[in-house]
Amino acid sequence: MAFTNVDPASAATAAQSNCVWSNTATKGYSITATGSGTAGAFTLANGSLSVPYTVQWNAGGGQTSGTALTASTALAGMTSTAANPTCSTGAATTSSLIIGIAASNLQGMTSATSYTGSLTLLVTPQ
Repeated sequence: MAFTNVDPASAATAAQSNCVWSNTATKGYSITATGSGTAGAFTLANGSLSVPYTVQWNAGGGQTSGTALTASTALAGMTSTAANPTCSTGAATTSSLIIGIAASNLQGMTSATSYTGSLTLLVTPQ
């Protein structure tokens, strides 16, 4: 996900719909997010420059808000609506990932500087 031409006067958010499949009878799953910061923190960085971001998850596609995730901590009780592992029939997207950067953090970032980070999502059937 990319943030470009962001107005630091207000928070920035980006959402991405995706497909999650669970092979259990209840189609239940948990989601665990781990960032590339120290101890799995959600941070974007450029050398010694670093900015935190937030991660939310919603068990529905096309959403712009959800439940806040804590780094390396599973959020249980999610249910998939996927009809098959590739979402090729039924719902094309079954969940949403929402990333946010607070205005106060945007204001502290160095302009014309690229910040990068990685976010790993682990889906565990329940």
